[in-house]
Amino acid sequence: STATLQHIAVNTPLSRSDTTTAPWLRLTGTMQNSQNLVRSEVVETTFNLYSDAEKKASLSVVKIQAHSSLDVNGRAIPGGLYDEHMGPLDQSSGFCQTCNLRYAFCPGHPGHIELDVPVYYPVLFPAMYQILRCKCFYCHKLRLSDFKVRYYLVKLKLLEMGDIANAMALQDILQPSQGIFEEDQELNTDKNISLDAEQAL
Repeated sequence: STATLQHIAVNTPLSRSDTTTAPWLRLTGTMQNSQNLVRSEVVETTFNLYSDAEKKASLSVVKIQAHSSLDVNGRAIPGGLYDEHMGPLDQSSGFCQTCNLRYAFCPGHPGHIELDVPVYYPVLFPAMYQILRCKCFYCHKLRLSDFKVRYYLVKLKLLEMGDIANAMALQDILQPSQGIFEEDQELNTDKNISLDAEQAL
């Protein structure tokens, strides 16, 4: 009966064989004993950019080089934006040329386009602009004093070690009243910055 099955599920220890022959035992037993629940926590997420070599070697399945996407009959052109190596265009397109799955099951595969000239990635352009502003185009060094460079290195090292409190308090510890953090105005009039750098900035 149903009552007997519930009594067995609650009071009978679960073994590996029980879970394979009667999966409902694990479900009911887990509901009664929270210690059997599997818990996980995401503690870190990292985002990286692939290099051109990595894109071609491990990600891209086709090189996009055709100017047109579809032919006169509405079929995908090989080497176009709808190349079937990247997945079926719709349910009537048949199988994917890469994973051999149909439209509903194919996850999609990336291709790549080789550009004739370098193009700045718009999402990273503000960060790149800020980095270029920190560089001298004459000596190719940071437009900071040696002390300030060491200061930021120590601060980044503390952050890497997880010591956020000391990293945030580092500037107060070094007594900014002495003027050691007031060098930006002097750096803006640095004689060593080339004319090309001034025009770029």
